[in-house]
Amino acid sequence: MRDTEEDGDLKRHLESFLKSTPGISAEALRKNRIQDCIGSLFKKTGSYALPSPSSEAKDTASLGWSDLTPEFQNSFNKFMAALQPQIG
Repeated sequence: MRDTEEDGDLKRHLESFLKSTPGISAEALRKNRIQDCIGSLFKKTGSYALPSPSSEAKDTASLGWSDLTPEFQNSFNKFMAALQPQIG
């Protein structure tokens, strides 16, 4: 991935998102385990900005693959290809 200002913003956002939750409660430990797993995937892969999945304001959870924009599909496929070696 190119090292651009946008890439730097994405990296900072990811680091902020993956920052450990303070405390030793069961909830804090659970969140930290999830964040550690996600963080381990992105150490080598980097961060990705995906384009909008739909050109219309819709509930994207109800969209099928064919309803998603070609730009989103292409970017998502590249993202998954980058993750594949890490998730097997």
